[in-house]
Amino acid sequence: MNDYVEEVCRKLRLTVAEYGQKKIDGAILVGSNYDGDQISGLKYINCPTLFGCRMGNVSFEVARFFEDA
Repeated sequence: MNDYVEEVCRKLRLTVAEYGQKKIDGAILVGSNYDGDQISGLKYINCPTLFGCRMGNVSFEVARFFEDA
């Protein structure tokens, strides 16, 4: 596993600890540094022009917490 995936998983753990698993059910991840189709069971979409990793299909508060974690 590379450092990018480990960082995304760390952010996911913090987000779940703060908001609970139900808040990220159905979430998608969008980023540019991974070629796979899933990270930690969530769908991953590769977007080469995006910096970092973003979370979609969740509330604004959850997505913002994930980005700031």
